[in-house]
Amino acid sequence: MARIATPIDLAVVGAGAAELIAAVRDTIRGALGSTVAVHLGVAACSRWGAEPTILGAYAAARPGHAARRPDLARALEHRLFFAGDATSPDFFSTCHGAHLSGIAAALRPGAEPAVSA
Repeated sequence: MARIATPIDLAVVGAGAAELIAAVRDTIRGALGSTVAVHLGVAACSRWGAEPTILGAYAAARPGHAARRPDLARALEHRLFFAGDATSPDFFSTCHGAHLSGIAAALRPGAEPAVSA
């Protein structure tokens, strides 16, 4: 997984998926050597930075505070439930952690399924 974060990198966000993937592969080769290319598998590209509801959100624990990740999952007034990879003490920074925390939040006492109109 690669994450575009620096102002220089943000300039390539407007590029197409193929250009972004090529840029990431070039960066990896530059950091680890050209022989790493044979170990790079299938690549995909998301557009989190363009998604208006999240705008490229990313979370990380401050140094020395990783044990407080469960604090991020605490419900507010038993009505607002939080989930996501940042709330997972064991699987942070992974889709697996986000998935499991979503299930845990949905199963918490007081969490009710959304009602569609």
